[in-house]
Amino acid sequence: YVTALGFLSPTEMILSGNLDGQHEYGMDEYVYEMTTGELRNLTNTPMLWDEDATVTPSGQIIFMSNFYSSFVYDFSDPAWAAQKMERDYILVSADGSNPQRLTYFNDPAAPEYLGRPVIVAASDVSPDGRYLVASLGVDFGEARRNMILKIVVIEFVEPK
Repeated sequence: YVTALGFLSPTEMILSGNLDGQHEYGMDEYVYEMTTGELRNLTNTPMLWDEDATVTPSGQIIFMSNFYSSFVYDFSDPAWAAQKMERDYILVSADGSNPQRLTYFNDPAAPEYLGRPVIVAASDVSPDGRYLVASLGVDFGEARRNMILKIVVIEFVEPK
């Protein structure tokens, strides 16, 4: 499974996928160099779901991940997609270094905590790097997921 998400340069494409043989839901972020065919794994997190990258005007990458989730995926569960999960956005340099948690929707100590599990998904950064338009799902289910989806705009203190 592979999704193409954006370009770092005219010859470098950002991909999400399970291109190293991990479980199909253990997706990582990759850079594909189109002229050489080189594929670089930026996240190397085969037990986590990293996806939906967007490239900022400064060349950094924002993607969603369940790295900080209090829930662990059970890949053997046939109803995998209905499992409880949490995701937040992470910001990394173009080479995958310097990862920084960007949102704290699932951190009870954070002002943006909503009191329910939250997932984030597709997003895009404004051309000036000041805003992130994001899709956010709030889970109102108890045993299994019951998401209410919203579109939110996040304003950065400093452009990304």
